Amino acid sequence: MVVVLRQMNIDGSTVTVELIQRPRRSMELQIKGPNQLRVLVPTGLAEPAVFGFLEKKAGWIRQGLASAAEREAAAQARMSDGAQWLLLGKLFTLRLQSAASSGLEFVWKDGCLTANGCCDDLNAVRKGLLKWYRVQAEAYVFPRVEALARQFGLAPRSVSLSEAKKRWGSCTNRGAVRINTRCVQAPRSVIDYVIIHELSHLSHLNHSRAFWAVVAARQPDYAAQRNWLKQYGTKLLDW
Repeated sequence: MVVVLRQMNIDGSTVTVELIQRPRRSMELQIKGPNQLRVLVPTGLAEPAVFGFLEKKAGWIRQGLASAAEREAAAQARMSDGAQWLLLGKLFTLRLQSAASSGLEFVWKDGCLTANGCCDDLNAVRKGLLKWYRVQAEAYVFPRVEALARQFGLAPRSVSLSEAKKRWGSCTNRGAVRINTRCVQAPRSVIDYVIIHELSHLSHLNHSRAFWAVVAARQPDYAAQRNWLKQYGTKLLDW
């Protein structure tokens, strides 16, 4: 694999282009950030041919870079001092307290979560926040899975947390259940729905009518919780 960095001007902005040569038949474009573009290139293809291809895809690239810039701005706003977050469906305030430190410490007090330390690195704040949420999920989700499994006479082979960006949970054909750490942001009834959904896959590894009948028997108002996730779930996952 050969990696080459180049730059190109798009609408007056300098965009870093990462060219990656691999044994492949065609080129593939990937937006990696507000001003970052990755191009997977067939081994040996000359750069003029690559940039000619990029010029033809200029409209798609502009749209992709603009979307990436919007996501970056939204991420910065969410990781800013005073941003509002959720824990078990209730809002709390994130505070950033900068200090001369190489790390971050998160402290919960009076409905407020304060990050003490080096708060300039937004990615570090995000990772620290996710780590904090994982602790909350371990304390709430694991006992809740155990209680619901016992209530319905179920015995998952294992229960663990995940940090998936698009899935709230999963259940394998061997009975391994995974629940997304980020679900602890949602109200308790919605978390129950996520858990019950995955536990119901222990008997139905599909989304058949029989599966949904099992879910409905265990949580009669599951449709309301499912709709809540459809309305707000993307924002809870996409950070």
